[in-house]
Formats: sequence, C-alpha cells, structure tokens
Amino acid sequence: MEGVEMLNVSPHSWNTAKDAFKEYNVPFLEDAWNKGEIFRFVTDPVKYKEIIKVNEKARESTFAKEIEWIESKLGKKIEEVIDTKTGTIDLSKFKK
Repeated sequence: MEGVEMLNVSPHSWNTAKDAFKEYNVPFLEDAWNKGEIFRFVTDPVKYKEIIKVNEKARESTFAKEIEWIESKLGKKIEEVIDTKTGTIDLSKFKK
C-alpha cells in the first residue's frame, strides 16, 4: 500500500457547497473506483444499513448516499462483498 487517501473538506467548504456529496464525495469515490483502491470503512456499512431501515434521518445521510453509490457501482450489496474482518472492499476485484 503506497498511502492512505482520505476525503478532507473544510467545514466551511462543506457547509457552503450547493450539494456537498456531489461536489466532494462523488469525485473522491470515482477516483478510488478508477484506481481500483482498497476501500476501508470506518463505520460498519452493514450495521448502518440496518439503521437506515428504521431511521429516516440516517437514510438522508452522506454515508447512506456513499453506500448507495458504491452498491450501484459494484452491482452488489455491500454485505455480499465486504471483508468483515478488515472492513474493506477491494475495488480492483470489481473493475471491468
């Protein structure tokens, strides 16, 4: 592993963006996808999906949008592909 890349946006930029998810998260996710990165989750997305089912505010969260974006790219549910021991998905395995 050469290094770790993290999405780092100042609170001011995030709060003043028209659509912060589209402006910041999507390009970050696209870059990781295009490079075939190993994507590590700090929050367990499988457990979070359970919260999303019962909590409307959670359904509107950025993390929920990230999960949806990743699943749409993978064509699979996260719970089908995540390494639960490490909290990672090796995106290179899904590149076409």
